[in-house]
Amino acid sequence: MNFKLVFKTIGRLLQVEAALLIIPLVFSVIYKENITHAFLVPILLLIIISLFLSFIKTKNMKFYIKDGFATVGLAWLVLSLFGSLPFILSKTLPNFFDAFFETASGFTTTGASVIDSVEATYKSILLWRSLTIWLGGMGILVFIIAILPQNDSRLIYLLKAESTGPKVGKLTSKTSFSAKILYLIYIGLTFILFILLSFKIPIFDSFNYALSTAGTGGFAIHNNSIAFYNSKYVEIIITVFMFIFGINFTIFYLILIGNIKQALKSEELRVYLLIFLLSSILIAFNTLSLFDNFFTALRYSSFQASSIMS
Repeated sequence: MNFKLVFKTIGRLLQVEAALLIIPLVFSVIYKENITHAFLVPILLLIIISLFLSFIKTKNMKFYIKDGFATVGLAWLVLSLFGSLPFILSKTLPNFFDAFFETASGFTTTGASVIDSVEATYKSILLWRSLTIWLGGMGILVFIIAILPQNDSRLIYLLKAESTGPKVGKLTSKTSFSAKILYLIYIGLTFILFILLSFKIPIFDSFNYALSTAGTGGFAIHNNSIAFYNSKYVEIIITVFMFIFGINFTIFYLILIGNIKQALKSEELRVYLLIFLLSSILIAFNTLSLFDNFFTALRYSSFQASSIMS
């Protein structure tokens, strides 16, 4: 086990979390919420600890399977511990276990929440929740691979340990470059969703729901979630993008390089689409008596199917 490299990688992760916390810190100032300490304290702690870990010297810079799994397991624990501090210091969730639950739910994209009323919660805290679920959506270790200054082929072990799904592999000969491609696709799709949502709902809401939808966790900033807007447009857009973010990103890469035929031949994609369509139609027929017509029932059933499947 290459413990030195594992801890050095964890140090990089802490730097990413510190940088991420700056975003809600800025929003707390903009909205004059007087909880800047809730973000400043963890940022300073993360910087100090990450600097300490960065001084670890290791000659062996190779990752193996056990190193990958150890890094992933330790990363989720450490990130959730520090990520819970804004909830505790802002007194949104003063109980440590509640705060840890909320943060771990975000980073693991589980989407379960213990906050009683999100509408009564600080906007900057809600943004932090959305950011945890967005970063967890692609995987923070994938992000680290993308920025690591090395192209060791064994980094694929770290990628496999982090990622879920039937198949994870390299898109190019260099694992770090593959990770960069994945994140660029992820960021691009998130931005497109943000723009589309901003046509109908406030910018802050669009940003949060774009992050949350991309992460496939579903953290909401209103007690009624998407139903708050009572908008067919918003429901349809989010339904489509929930489905999109549930697709293997390798398929998007194939489309980007013009290999559309190979992308469409993906058995994973075809089965995923088939289950979604059948589920939506069957649920629509089953709930038809609750709505005015079949298309309204289908709109609601497809939203639920897409949310659950992703």
